[in-house]
Amino acid sequence: MRKIILLGIIVLSFVIQAGYFDEKNSYYQNSQLRTKIIKDEIKEMVYIWNEAFSNADFDTLKKILADKIEYYQTTVSRDYYIKDQKKFFERNPVYGQVLRGNIEVEQISNKQVRASFIKEVTTKTGINYYPSYLVFEKINGKWKIVLESDLVSDENIRNRKNSKIK
Repeated sequence: MRKIILLGIIVLSFVIQAGYFDEKNSYYQNSQLRTKIIKDEIKEMVYIWNEAFSNADFDTLKKILADKIEYYQTTVSRDYYIKDQKKFFERNPVYGQVLRGNIEVEQISNKQVRASFIKEVTTKTGINYYPSYLVFEKINGKWKIVLESDLVSDENIRNRKNSKIK
């Protein structure tokens, strides 16, 4: 009788653990799927931003920007951002931007995702490449840009701040 009870406990233990691992594996697979979907959504948002910016499509830009944006290390309103872009295009009638290489997407907090990419910029003075990034946050169920910058500008801003300190 003891052997039967012991065997029953062992079998029950295996059944319970098998169910636990299936549940854990299912959670892991769902998490991977959610991550893939978010990455695809963010990559699509980067393409939308690039297309809108390249074509001075301010209506689309307004739709994908948060109310406040950290814009090259300065917090600005969406309206300010749009006005600044309009001035930029007035000063730079020859402008084109193309994304080069892969868009890397990483979760940086529970609410925010960062997309990093190389931006090829063509102006009347030539072609330049900028390692750029956008940070998106899900606001009212939609991804919005809350930060825009690039590593070259970040370094230039850092150098200007450091020179003022000295």
